[in-house]
Amino acid sequence: MPDDSLPGPCHLCGGLRGTRIDATWVCADCTWRYGDVPDADLSLPRVDVVYYLRFDRRVKIGTSRQPRRRLARIRHDEILAFEPGDRTVEQRRHHEFATAREVA
Repeated sequence: MPDDSLPGPCHLCGGLRGTRIDATWVCADCTWRYGDVPDADLSLPRVDVVYYLRFDRRVKIGTSRQPRRRLARIRHDEILAFEPGDRTVEQRRHHEFATAREVA
């Protein structure tokens, strides 16, 4: 299913992209069901994402639980992708793409 714009920002992560599943919108960034409000008495669930950025000919793979804030601090030309995941997934991706790595 293609991603589209949510009716408003996700209450959990602030994401704006979503996927419609039956009659429900789901955030494309954190998979939170749009319209559900996190319980104010509980801490927000931790949602880590692995991001892929292109700058010139290089690709950066990183992890953040606040990707908007993180990406605002990193110079890049293009956001290539996001996927749910933590540092374990990030390390796995670095290992998968190790043969393409450039040493500065």
